[in-house]
Amino acid sequence: MASLQILGQLLLDRAPGAQISPHPMAPHPSSDPKDLVFHMQELCNDMKLLAFDLQDNNRLIERLHRVPSAPDV
Repeated sequence: MASLQILGQLLLDRAPGAQISPHPMAPHPSSDPKDLVFHMQELCNDMKLLAFDLQDNNRLIERLHRVPSAPDV
C-alpha cells in the first residue's frame, strides 16, 4: 500500500508536461515462486525496452541540439 502512496506522490511531483504511463502495474497476485520468477523476468524485459526507448529519445534530442539553425532571412 505504501508503494501506491509513493507512486501517487511521484505523479503529483512530476514535471509539467511530462507524460505518465497509462496504467501502473498492479502487484503480482500469486505467491508461487515460479510465477514470481516469471513475473520478474517479464518486468526485467519491460525495463530493458524502456531503457532502450529512453536512450533512443536522448539520441534524438542530442541530434536536434547539434543541428545548426538556419540563418534568418
